[in-house]
Amino acid sequence: MPAIGRLLGHQSPDTTLGYIHFADATVADAAERVGVVLEG
Repeated sequence: MPAIGRLLGHQSPDTTLGYIHFADATVADAAERVGVVLEG
């Protein structure tokens, strides 16, 4: 996470942590799509 924060130009790790919850929705959506494909 610190490396991602630096790449994004965040001065504080807390700033990066504020955006982490957006990744949860993306991962859940991807898992749902993969599940549909695997079910055939």
